[in-house]
Amino acid sequence: DLVIYYPEGTRDPKNPTRTLPHERQSIGVIAPGQQIKRTGTAIFYGQEGSAQSVRAVLEYSLPNSNAIFTKENSVAFTLGSSPASVLVDAPQEAIAGQEFEIVVTLRSNATTPLTNLAVEAQYPFGFSVTGVSPEADTGGRLWRLGTLAPGASQVIRVRGVIEGQDGDERVFRFLAGSEAEATASKIKVPFLSVPTTLTVHRPFISGTLVVDGNRGKIIAATPGRPLRGTVLWQNNLAESVSNVEITLKFAGAVLDKGSVESSGGFYQSGNSSIIWTSAQDPSLAQVPPGGSGSLDFSFAALPVGSGGTVYANPTVDLALTVKGTRPGAGSVPEEVSSAAAMQVVFASVVSLEAQALYTAGVQPPRAEQKTSYTLGWTVKNSSNAVANAAVTAVLPPYVDFVSGQSDVVYDSASRTIRWNIGDIQPGAGWSAAAETANFQLTLNASASQVGSQPALTGTAILTGQDRFAQTAVSASANAPTTGQNILPK
Repeated sequence: DLVIYYPEGTRDPKNPTRTLPHERQSIGVIAPGQQIKRTGTAIFYGQEGSAQSVRAVLEYSLPNSNAIFTKENSVAFTLGSSPASVLVDAPQEAIAGQEFEIVVTLRSNATTPLTNLAVEAQYPFGFSVTGVSPEADTGGRLWRLGTLAPGASQVIRVRGVIEGQDGDERVFRFLAGSEAEATASKIKVPFLSVPTTLTVHRPFISGTLVVDGNRGKIIAATPGRPLRGTVLWQNNLAESVSNVEITLKFAGAVLDKGSVESSGGFYQSGNSSIIWTSAQDPSLAQVPPGGSGSLDFSFAALPVGSGGTVYANPTVDLALTVKGTRPGAGSVPEEVSSAAAMQVVFASVVSLEAQALYTAGVQPPRAEQKTSYTLGWTVKNSSNAVANAAVTAVLPPYVDFVSGQSDVVYDSASRTIRWNIGDIQPGAGWSAAAETANFQLTLNASASQVGSQPALTGTAILTGQDRFAQTAVSASANAPTTGQNILPK
């Protein structure tokens, strides 16, 4: 048998979508002195000028022996001009959390137009795309460039940030090829694959945002109260950093600009930002190695319905920028921008009201006689869609459930009334009609209740899940009473 081993990326000429790592050809018997010539055919891919090799191994046995012998040889070659070439211009180093750009230039080397041309990006772990030009499919990973004329070129720009530990090496890979399928998410047959490696460094001054004790890119908060935050900063270098300047910028339609406060910083209401410099905090003038500190601030969202407007899916974005100077910066940038970012997502404000209306029987209610009431629940919802909403209440032993609308059910074992609302649309009770439910109860007053106004239900509880903020929301309503004192029989 003749076994031919091909370089990585080789394709089968009969089916170019199938990889061809090796092929086996059966030779059979070789007579003494006989010479047999066999041919292997493959499609090679790779960067122009790259070195490749093919290895051939002959496996054979001799008469009267069960041993397998081998003889091998190899040939090295260099790939000439590929249909297209890819040039990747990327930084060798990147600051964790700081945006950088990669420029990919695709150039046609063919003498005829290249059709269905596409470029695929394979990003390493920890890389997040912030922008691409031109627009791409599949999350900024695949560009369908169509036809490229001979000698023409196309430039692709990718912007993003990368996270990682100091010294981590991350590999980006860009593939060029032909892709005619409109629904494909990757290139099946690449012409070539070009890797580029960069090293991740920690910022020389790191900044972290904490709001209401929470860290992260996105946090949920309840509107209607001040949110307290902290900027944590630290010099990560083994040398001093001078003239440190920290800026925290707020953005969002629901930001209450008059609520922003800071300790030691200057708040510029015109651009909704707080700035801390050595003028406000002398410790920022010269920060020793490992030096750190914290800066406090607070802000709030506008009250629901402020100015007659209920904002849908309200958010406030926080962007932290840290700047400073260090001696002998070398190849690592001296300035860190957008050192941290956070989006505060505000949950919807829901409310619940309960009312009771006399409908039949003696009024005022009398001991040992029946009085009927219709109870109504009203639910309002401010800004976000709320899912799986329901209202529950437990009936006291002296009240019987009679009937209710179709989505109001009663469990006699637990004496619980449940109103299954389902989804509550944004603006219910504000810009649209509120959600309402009615049901009928009978009060069986006792002599022990004479002179009192007993509650007709227990406390009503509204629960649901805010679809936008991805957090639970709730409200409660005190139980309505008979409204009049119970009289003797």
